[in-house]
Amino acid sequence: GRPLHVSQTADLGLSIVATSQARPDENEEVVRRVGASITAMLFDALVVRTSVPATLHLANVAAGRTDAFWQFAGARADLLPGALLVTEAGGRISDAEGRPWTPESNSFLAAAPGVHAQAASTLSR
Repeated sequence: GRPLHVSQTADLGLSIVATSQARPDENEEVVRRVGASITAMLFDALVVRTSVPATLHLANVAAGRTDAFWQFAGARADLLPGALLVTEAGGRISDAEGRPWTPESNSFLAAAPGVHAQAASTLSR
């Protein structure tokens, strides 16, 4: 009965972040990009979680339990309702580089406003 609100965290170094693992049939480029992004976040974030489904991660971002979630490929249907939840809870949605996200984008980032730019910067390296 209470509205959801994204985290107030403003420092990626104090953030809990999450991603979905690459599918077993994912192409090698995406698998390498997922691995590189996890490594980059291990240096910049406090905690990195990797699991599925994306919708659970997005609900956690909307509820303020996770500060950011990113994904490089996969089920777009999982992202749409979660993107709405995060947006309605005050979060920001973009591609991993911080550009506007569409279902045709090749990456996705949902984050609390205070860490969105920092997360996009980490994922862009």
